Amino acid sequence: MLYGASRALREQLGVETMPYERKRVQEDLETLWGEVGADGAANLFAKGRTMTLEKAFALATEANL
Repeated sequence: MLYGASRALREQLGVETMPYERKRVQEDLETLWGEVGADGAANLFAKGRTMTLEKAFALATEANL
């Protein structure tokens, strides 16, 4: 979900993913697709795109505890 939230925020700000981050993001997404399938990944990405910034931050910091 956080990649969806990140993408939505980047679109709002008009900022692209940094080139050095693209490979890692793609690898993470491929791992996700392998774990939950294409439909599951698309669903999680879509849910992330609708998150508020506060919810995304809470999820990100909760995951790192």
